[in-house]
Amino acid sequence: MAAKSISHVERIRAKVERTIGADSMLEPGHRVLVAVSAGPDSVVLLHMLLEAAPAMDLELAVAHLNHCLRGSQSDADEDFVRRLAADAGLKFYCRKQNVAGLKKISGLSLEAAGRQARYAFLEEVAEKNGFDRIALGHQADDNAEQLLLHLLRGSGPAGLAGIPPVRGRLIRPLIDLTRSEIMTWAEFHGLEYRRDASNDDLRFTRNRVRHRLLPMLEKEFNPNARAVLHRTARLLRQEQQWLGALDARWAEKVAVARRPGAIDIEAAALNCMPPAQARRVLRHLAGELMGYLRGFTSVHIEALLALCAPDKEGRQLHLPLGIRARRDGPLLRISFRQDEPAKPTAEPWSLAVMPEAGRPLQVDLPGGGRLEIRIMAPGPETFRQVTGHHEACFDMDRLVMPLTVRNFRKGDRIRPFGLDGSQKLKKLFIDRKIPRRQRSGIPLVVSGDRIIWAAGIRRAAHAPVTGNTRRILHLRYREPAACK
Repeated sequence: MAAKSISHVERIRAKVERTIGADSMLEPGHRVLVAVSAGPDSVVLLHMLLEAAPAMDLELAVAHLNHCLRGSQSDADEDFVRRLAADAGLKFYCRKQNVAGLKKISGLSLEAAGRQARYAFLEEVAEKNGFDRIALGHQADDNAEQLLLHLLRGSGPAGLAGIPPVRGRLIRPLIDLTRSEIMTWAEFHGLEYRRDASNDDLRFTRNRVRHRLLPMLEKEFNPNARAVLHRTARLLRQEQQWLGALDARWAEKVAVARRPGAIDIEAAALNCMPPAQARRVLRHLAGELMGYLRGFTSVHIEALLALCAPDKEGRQLHLPLGIRARRDGPLLRISFRQDEPAKPTAEPWSLAVMPEAGRPLQVDLPGGGRLEIRIMAPGPETFRQVTGHHEACFDMDRLVMPLTVRNFRKGDRIRPFGLDGSQKLKKLFIDRKIPRRQRSGIPLVVSGDRIIWAAGIRRAAHAPVTGNTRRILHLRYREPAACK
């Protein structure tokens, strides 16, 4: 082997050692669960940790999740990793998971369902068997792709900070290596690995970023685009850590009371802050309350911030993950639960609702009753188009978010499904012989400035489900008597 090649491999080794040291990933005596998929990244990760184990007194084991997505190929991946572990004399943990079935049940994308299943499996094995660390094979090119994906989704600084080198017991020793360096290491040491053909499937957004967008950026704008994006993510992550300490200080100033599962915030104090600072402080407090922020997006933070405005007194907001927020005088109260059961009321009320894929939402309504909301993919199980009664389906992408759920106001109009033109809701109530005293209790679902459903009464013509619909918003209304 040429001296130049040997020196290149040594530089790769030194880079990984610097990453492990800079981020304090490993300590002598640690028990490390290595996630191995059979691909080159995780195979190189296992090989490098095996080399480092004697000097660092590391105890290693191997974990593999069989996603059951590619039939015999998935089983062959499992057998390959099992042999790797056996050849190295390492304990092997494995589980078969029907990720396609999980996707169907959860409403998540296939990639998100697989990620959820994988992390849940790894954390379970680590917890049950006393592993100090879980080592993952993410590398610098993955980080560049992640930054672009978050940028295209409209993420804030936390999302643009990319893949964290360390999160809890999860560590990523290869995060500063490029894909090219990983392949160099594998070739130099004659390592065998398997290729997953789904990594070339352009139906997946990440693959289009990897195989189309990044090569275009390298060709047309900067040949070092991947390295620049990875470095940018690293810088943003360091700034996030510094700003996080400032967020914690300001959060202490605006949080006036904390209770189990709830927190009270001084709304006026947030209003006096620059919007960027207010968003960061709210995000910090939400993370403190929930213990995690996955699934809690910048859209939800903006909705909470809007609730702090002076004219939002008495308004409520229902968000995914069981979060409820209420403006109560000078306070913004955020909790996981209702502090008191709702009482019947004829007063005007209005709730902002933010549906999210994969997380069915239940909204308890003033005066009783419940609105159940979920986002579905079109398919054989899709609910039929409903023009009234207690269920309704809409084309999610033709609605304005967040939705508003409120009661009847004088002058309200609806354009009924199947009819030309609009009519006053009052006339619809009269035609349906709905007593005046009951009208203020009928929930109305509003998208933008359009009433799209008088729950239990009539669906509007707006946003019908068609052959071109990609996401369906399904609503079900349970009347007060059905919720007792």
